[in-house]
Amino acid sequence: MDNVNINENKQSETNDKDLNLDNFTKDGFKCLTGAIKLANALPIDSDWSFYKLNESFSRVTNNEGERLSKLINSILRKYDIDDNVNARKSLKDKVELIVEANDTILEKVSDNLDEVNGIKKPNIQPVEFQTVTAELPTISGSWNRINKATFSITSSVNSPKQNFSSSKSIHLLTGKNIIRPQTYFKDKIDNSNNYPWQPRITEKPNSIRPLALILEETEFGEVFCHPYEMELDQFEPPANQLKAVKPVLPKPLAETPLHHIETADKLAGIVEELLKHPIIAVDLEHHSYRTFLGITCLMQISTREADYIIDTLQLRDKLYVLNEVFTKPSIVKVFHGADSDIPWLQRDLSLYVVNMFDTHQAAKQLGYSGLSLAYLLQRFCKFIPNKQFQLADWRIRPLPEELINYAREDTHYLIYLYEVLKNELLKQGNGQDNILKSVIQKSTEICKKVRNNLNLILLNYVLVSFLMQRYIKPILNNDSHLDFYRKCKRLFDNKQMYALKKLYQWRDKIAREEDESTGYMFVSLFHLR
Repeated sequence: MDNVNINENKQSETNDKDLNLDNFTKDGFKCLTGAIKLANALPIDSDWSFYKLNESFSRVTNNEGERLSKLINSILRKYDIDDNVNARKSLKDKVELIVEANDTILEKVSDNLDEVNGIKKPNIQPVEFQTVTAELPTISGSWNRINKATFSITSSVNSPKQNFSSSKSIHLLTGKNIIRPQTYFKDKIDNSNNYPWQPRITEKPNSIRPLALILEETEFGEVFCHPYEMELDQFEPPANQLKAVKPVLPKPLAETPLHHIETADKLAGIVEELLKHPIIAVDLEHHSYRTFLGITCLMQISTREADYIIDTLQLRDKLYVLNEVFTKPSIVKVFHGADSDIPWLQRDLSLYVVNMFDTHQAAKQLGYSGLSLAYLLQRFCKFIPNKQFQLADWRIRPLPEELINYAREDTHYLIYLYEVLKNELLKQGNGQDNILKSVIQKSTEICKKVRNNLNLILLNYVLVSFLMQRYIKPILNNDSHLDFYRKCKRLFDNKQMYALKKLYQWRDKIAREEDESTGYMFVSLFHLR
C-alpha cells in the first residue's frame, strides 16, 4: 500500500510538472500572439513615413530598433552563427538572415532532443586531459587564519606521468570537455528529498521468495526492503568453497585476453560466459564530484582466463541481467572492500550480490599490518600496483590505455588472493572452517543487514548510510548542519548558527537541482567571491 501511495505521489508530482509546462506554453503563446497583434498595428508604407516625422515616435522606434538588433546579434553569437543583422543593408536581407538563423537553431534543438532520447549519439570530441596537482597547506593552530592550498594544472593529450614525491600532494587526472553522462541516462536521476530511493529491479533470478518491494520504517525514515534479504539470510557456502586449494597465479596482463563490453549484444555474451565460472572477481570505478548522488562509471570483472571492462555509463539500464550471475549462490564473487561497491551496484545498476568474499575482511581477520589491496598485491603477488590514477575522472571517454590497465589491476589478481587468504584462514583455524565461515558471514552481512558498528561516511558531503548495506538516498533535515558544526570545534553565536543552517540548506537545494555534489557547489561559491 505504501508503495502504491508513493507511486501515486510521484504521478501527482509529474502531473503538476506537466501542468506547469502547459501553463508556461499557454502564457508564451499569449505573449507571442499579443506581440504579433502589436506589430501588425504599426504603421506601414506612407503612414510609416508620416509618423517618422514625429520626433518622439522616431526616437522610440530607433531606440527599440537598436535594442532588438543587439538582442538578435546576441542570440546569433549564442548559437555560433557567424553573422550580424546590422551588416545586412536591406530589410529583405535582414529577414532572410533571421529565417536562416531560426532554421539553424531549430535544427540544433532537434539534435539535442534526439541525443537526450538516445536516438542520436552526441558528437564527442577527444578529451583534453588535465592533471590537477594540489599541495596541501600546513595546518595552522589559528582557526581563522587562511591557509590556501597551491594548485597547478598541466595539459597533455596522453595521460601524464605523476610525481608523488610529496606526501602532501594530491593528483587528479580529468578532462576539460567531458560531457555529463547523466544527461543521457534513460532513468532520470531524482535527487529530491520527497521520496525514499526505490529499487528499480523488476526481475529476480535465483530467488527463494518472489520479488516484493515493501517500505520499512527505520531511524532514517521509510526505506524499501532489500529484494534479496531472504536469500542472503538463508545462504550457506557450498562445501567445496570451504576446502583448501592450490592457488595459481594468473598470467601477466599482456598475456591475458581483455574484452570491452559496451553494447547489449556483448553483454548477453558475457552473462553466458560468466555462468560457467565458479569464481569471479569484481570491482567498480565511481565518480562523485560532478553529481549529487554519485555515478558508477566502470565495472571490472576477471575470471581465471580473461578480464572484462564494462562501460556502466553506456549500459547503465541494461546491466540488471548480471543478476543471473551475481545472485547465483554457487558462484563466489570476490571483492576487496565492498562497503561502497554494494550500495553503488544497487543504486545505479539494480544489481545484488549473493555469496561474496571480501578480501579486506579476510585481511582484517588475519591481523595483517596492511589491509589495502595494494598491500596484499605486494605481499602475495610481488606486484606493485600503479596508484597514480587513483583519483582519475572515470567519466572520460574513450578511456585511455593507462586507465584501462589501472582498472584491470584491481581484479586481475583478486581470485589468486582469495585462494591464498582462504588457505590462510583455514590454517588459522587449525584446519577447521569456522574462521573461514566467519569471514564469509561478515562478507554476507555487507550485502544484507544491520552491522553493529554503523558508519556514516561523509563523501563530498553526500551521506551514504550502511545501516542495512542497501542504498539510502541522502536526506537533508533541520540538524544536518550540526555535523559540520561539531567537527569545526568552534563556538557560534545565534546569528552565525542561523547563517550556517541556511547556507547548508541553500547549498543542498542547488546541488540537488543542478545534480552537482555539495563539494563542487562549495568550490563554485568561493569562485564567485
